[in-house]
Parts: sequence; C-alpha cells; structure tokens
Amino acid sequence: MTFHIFNPEHDMALAFGKPNFTPPHVARAMRTNLGFLPALWADRGDVVIVDDVDYALKAAHKAGRLEDKALFLTVSDAARMANEGKPHVNIQPWGWDEAVRRQLERANFPLYSLPDDNQMALIRRWSNRKTGVELLRIIRNAIPETVGESTACSTIEEVAHICSEYQNVVVKAPWSCSGRGLRYVMGLFDEGKVRWVKNVIAQQGAVTVEPFYHKVLDLGMEFSALGDGSVSYDGLSVFHTENGAYLGNVIATEQRKMERIVKYIPSELLETVKTTLQKELATLFNKKYVGPLGVDMMVVLHDGRFMLHPLVEMNLRRTMGHLALAWNASPFEPERIVRVREGANFELQVKPIENAFVKVL
Repeated sequence: MTFHIFNPEHDMALAFGKPNFTPPHVARAMRTNLGFLPALWADRGDVVIVDDVDYALKAAHKAGRLEDKALFLTVSDAARMANEGKPHVNIQPWGWDEAVRRQLERANFPLYSLPDDNQMALIRRWSNRKTGVELLRIIRNAIPETVGESTACSTIEEVAHICSEYQNVVVKAPWSCSGRGLRYVMGLFDEGKVRWVKNVIAQQGAVTVEPFYHKVLDLGMEFSALGDGSVSYDGLSVFHTENGAYLGNVIATEQRKMERIVKYIPSELLETVKTTLQKELATLFNKKYVGPLGVDMMVVLHDGRFMLHPLVEMNLRRTMGHLALAWNASPFEPERIVRVREGANFELQVKPIENAFVKVL
C-alpha cells in the first residue's frame, strides 16, 4: 500500500538540514490547503496523509471528485493502518527531508518504510545545486551543441571574480526553490548583494554562480528513479516564470509541448539530452534514491541563435511538472495552465492559457 504526503516546505527543510525544522506559517497553510494534491497521481485506493481530513475532502471534490480516488487520513490514523498487517508499506512524500522523516517516525510508521541516515544524507547532498554544476559539466561535455556554465564558489572572492568576468550573473543558494534564494548581479556587485552572498556561504557553505542568459522558453524533463536502478522518463514540462519566480505549468499533450519547443531547437537534441540524463542519473543514484525528480532547462538566445541550456537545476522531489502530467491532457482539449493561487487560502487553479508564454528577450 502506498501512502502519499504533500510537504511543500521540503526545500526549506533541506536547507535547514535538521529534523527539528519548523516551517513558516505560509508553508503550513499551503500544506493544509493543498494536502489533497497527491490524489492526482495516486493509484486508486492509495492513502493521502493530510492535516485536516474534512478540508481535504472538500478541496479534492472541488478539484474534480478526487475524494473518490484516494483515502484521506491524518498521519496518526495512517500510521495505525500501516501497522495493521497491511501489505508492504510504501511512502511517497513530495520530497524526502529530515523534517518529514521525523514526522512519520514520531507517528510510528514502520522504520523499514523510511529512509535511513545514509539515504537522507545522500538525498540532501544530491539536492544541493553543486550536484547540478557537476551534472551540467558532464552533459555539456557529452553534448557540445548545448550551452550553459555554472560554478560552485565557497568564498566571496571567487564570486567577485566571476562577476567581473561575465558582468551579468545569477548567484544561487545551494538549497532554495521557486525563484527564492537567488540574486541577479547586473554589472555592479553592490554591498547588499555581497552581504547576501556572505550570509549564504556562512549558512550553507557555498553559492553557485552562472552567466545571465537571455531566456526564451522555460522547460524541463520529469523522471522517476526506479528500484531496479534505472531512471524512467515521465514527460516534458513547459512552465512560466517571471524574474525567476515560478508562475505555472502548461497542461497539454506531449505533442503540443514539443511543438512549442521545436520552434527553437530540434527534437533530436532533446532526445539526446533525455537519454544522456537517464544514463548519468542512474549512475549517480546507483539504486540509493527511488522516487520522482525533475530537471529544469531553458531555451536561450546565445550568440545570435537559439540554444538549449540542458540543466538549470535539478529537483530531487516531485515537481509541478509531474502534477501537470497527472492531468493526462487530451488532444481535444485546449491548453491550460495549472498554478497555485494565493488568496485567503492557497488554491489550485487550472484555466485556459490567455497569453503566450514564449517571448524573445
């Protein structure tokens, strides 16, 4: 039996790195309001662990009668079910971190169903953007017709050197999400940004620095690392960002998403990147990580032509791209966008695309 849990505070918990992480109010509210989300990709009869069962049932009904697909339980009731002699227990959080493991451990889930200390250390290490720096170098060496550079820096002097070399750069914290934890240095590496970089290095040990690219299209590839050591390809992700902040994912067939992308780069290049990533990720994980992951990419205008940046970052968790794929878009439906709308409560919003997402900067 599979137990799912939505823990949107995952990236913040990874950055904190300890089990006694207390998520901010906004993350707790998102977890309560959107706790039903795993019902979208759960198999019929699976359990979805939520903070408030009644609220989850209402939200799941509003999202499309998802309450008929999965059983919604609190963590304590789910743990009791897991220990009542049921078949093998499989737990699938949005992403593994020390905080969610501690929550499930305290609820008395079977220990065999939780990652051990070594697995948790590997997940945190692989989630560090420094892993993405290494993977990008491997992919660029294997596929030279791509573009992209990224450097891990552990001193302010290293960051300043790259800033002087490229003029316009993006500096990122090792663990962050949705546009948080990054700073654009456009020409002047001013005192405020120097202070921010020093703080991140002091807290997280390093930053990554990459040239600023003229982005044309945000995209990604979604994968799942399997128990046999292989990495399966789940589908394309086309999404929209603004100033680095995530705004929503396109719900469309694979063919329609591909049609957007091949206006700029050939499908053969995407296929080569996909198979290279599958091979390198399988080698990296070596059966020590089982679960979903996503690789963010972008099409950029570089030296007068469109090129693919094959790895902007890797998310070792489920992503909104996986969520969009769970809709199983029909070719007879208009393209839509799925996003999380923040108002009095967090709400999943799905609506037709009103504006084009592709623009040349």
